[in-house]
Amino acid sequence: MAFKRTEKGTILIGSGVVELPFGRIRVALSPDMLKMSGTELYDLQPVAEIQVQGLRNRYRRPGIGAPLAAKTRPLPGIVQVVPVGPLVRVPLTAVVIIESPLASIRSGELSARLELLASLDTENVEIDGRATPLEAEPTAALAASLSESQFWKKELQVFLGDAIGVRRESALGALRPYKKGRIPVVFVHGTASSPARWADMVNDLLADPRLRNRYAFWFFTYDSGNPIAYSGYRLREALTQAVDRADPSGVDPCARDMVVMGHSQGGLLTKLTVIDSGDSFWTNVSTKPFDEIDLEPDQKELVRKVMFVKPLPFVTEVIFLATPHRGSYLAGWQFVQRLAAYLVRLPSDIVSVSSSLATLSATGASGLAFTRMPTSIDNMSPGHRFIKQFARIPVTRTVTAHSIISVEDDSPLDQASDGVVKYESAHIEGVASELIVRSPHSGMQSAPQSIEEVRRILLEHSSASACPLPAD
Repeated sequence: MAFKRTEKGTILIGSGVVELPFGRIRVALSPDMLKMSGTELYDLQPVAEIQVQGLRNRYRRPGIGAPLAAKTRPLPGIVQVVPVGPLVRVPLTAVVIIESPLASIRSGELSARLELLASLDTENVEIDGRATPLEAEPTAALAASLSESQFWKKELQVFLGDAIGVRRESALGALRPYKKGRIPVVFVHGTASSPARWADMVNDLLADPRLRNRYAFWFFTYDSGNPIAYSGYRLREALTQAVDRADPSGVDPCARDMVVMGHSQGGLLTKLTVIDSGDSFWTNVSTKPFDEIDLEPDQKELVRKVMFVKPLPFVTEVIFLATPHRGSYLAGWQFVQRLAAYLVRLPSDIVSVSSSLATLSATGASGLAFTRMPTSIDNMSPGHRFIKQFARIPVTRTVTAHSIISVEDDSPLDQASDGVVKYESAHIEGVASELIVRSPHSGMQSAPQSIEEVRRILLEHSSASACPLPAD
């Protein structure tokens, strides 16, 4: 038995015999040891000695075994509910289980098996009829994932999209394979940002067994320069497909009790999962009835899905963090808008629709009130017709909403801001709770007050959920 470094990463090879002072031990490997929840484990790395920097807390659990972190890839023919990212490392613990240890020690010939256990899912291993705690290093595995992703170098690139030859398709990703019986919690990042900005919050929440065993954490990534209504459509499509894979029969109370939370622009996308817009988005930009617009069928269907929004029936609670419901005053600067219009390159399907609408506009057949497709920066300008109309649409009554609003100082609330979003823009009526935290806009997801408020909301959501509690 050994670890071997290859071009594809660190792998386990073969069973083996280890010489001991009093004999020898033969360790067997199960042929399915590297298979877990429909995935194959590869590139296993020890993490106990990793030095972690950049995360506020490091969580370590004492026990037996060797903490590892591994990448995963789907087994052939397996479609994951939400794929685990290619750079995400799942925390594992390797344990050698000795068969009949006392008798084996007397004979000098020991037989054992090596087991790999997912340390986020398993806290104990049974040895000789007793539950024995496993050693675990979940924070180290998370830090290894963040280090390999080098997210800080890519966030602005993704915002600019095709302008510099970088295009990231919007997608859902997970930290571990989905397990039936867990409630999805979806994190949506903001402008020129990434899922990595949730790292401190996720690290703290996963350390709480009441949440770790109850929830599945998913992350939505998107090109944040795109029009907000378009990004919201991509989020709704991704969530719908994931829930359909998790619960194709439509009866699972866990998969259909989803919590979505978004920071900054991500909060606007979050709101687009829980509103009924009717035709207000369309009539806000065109004087022509939508049915009279002459577009290619696929283009018209795309516009319909983007502009005519219905609440997702499986989203039951949302959390807005520093969300510019009435726009951001920084986005209102003409220089910022012009720079974004010059730099941001939109995806091909939006460009195609924009071209067709421009052709109709030239003949007056579209009734459109704009001459170019707006970017997200345009949409978030306080005077833009999109954000003004969006602010008038309430969250549907069947959904519970919460606001966490950041401010930088003790200014009166009618003057307070976090440097990007004013309190008056982030504040909305009708929420179940509102918490003001002292923090700048960027990074407020890592503020201890923000994390504790999310923990409180999730614990209350858990206690009220129809999803059965996991068995001990």
